Amino acid sequence: MREYIGSFFWRFFMPFVQDFIVIPTGTGQGGFSRSARVGDSSPGFPEVNTNVTINDIRTDQFSVLHFEVRGLTVANENPRIEVNGNFVGRISRYAMGSKGSDGESRFWMHQSLVIAGNRFRRGNNTITIRPAGWADSNSNDRFDDFDIRNMVLFYKTNIGATQLT
Repeated sequence: MREYIGSFFWRFFMPFVQDFIVIPTGTGQGGFSRSARVGDSSPGFPEVNTNVTINDIRTDQFSVLHFEVRGLTVANENPRIEVNGNFVGRISRYAMGSKGSDGESRFWMHQSLVIAGNRFRRGNNTITIRPAGWADSNSNDRFDDFDIRNMVLFYKTNIGATQLT
């Protein structure tokens, strides 16, 4: 009976583990991730696309995308994040005191999104960060440029129940 209970526990309560992957936004010295600019001055104008390969993701479980953002202080809308062309959430704009002050624009804010697992697929995935408009936009300066870095995706992956018994 004890063996049955132990087998039951492992098969139904521990069928997956958490894993993560660092999503490249650029490569800095030593291979560390550096920030990517989103907006008018973005090299990929105006959005940023990054590709990531995930072979062991459980597409029936939620994932968490964590990142840092700065400079999003005068936008009048929250920038969209898309996975494989599907909308998954928005980056929250922020203002800590006086709108757009130099100190605020240089402060890195941590943000996270909970994303349905079915937005990702096993294999290659594209994450797109869209720009944010702002009230004083014109033909030469349409977006509130901001930086994003240290993107990490936490997701669930299978482990074989037969490996545990």
